[in-house]
Amino acid sequence: VKTARKLLEELLTALEPVKEELLKARGDADENSRQAMQSILDRASQGLMDKYKFKGGINEAMASVQEAGSRKGCPIIKEKFEAVVELASGQKKPNEASGSDAAMDGDAGEKKLERNSDL
Repeated sequence: VKTARKLLEELLTALEPVKEELLKARGDADENSRQAMQSILDRASQGLMDKYKFKGGINEAMASVQEAGSRKGCPIIKEKFEAVVELASGQKKPNEASGSDAAMDGDAGEKKLERNSDL
């Protein structure tokens, strides 16, 4: 759980500088907009994904973090997870996210966060 919290904190820090860029990309709710947002998210989070060994990128990382938070019932993870989703998608709750951000819906990828490091 410690690693999940740390990853979320680092993601919030990494995404803050691209907040305006994400807001502009969000403009239309079309496929091009979602692709632009995903590209921005991938670029801003690539270093962290490499550090934490998530080959599936931010979507895999977020799914793993969400699974770890659900498993442990950690309110801090839930709060930070929702903050990352809001920053990335403009949505207040993860289940309101659409498009590429819907990958944060709990479908954890093959690799779980606990496999990458100690929780």
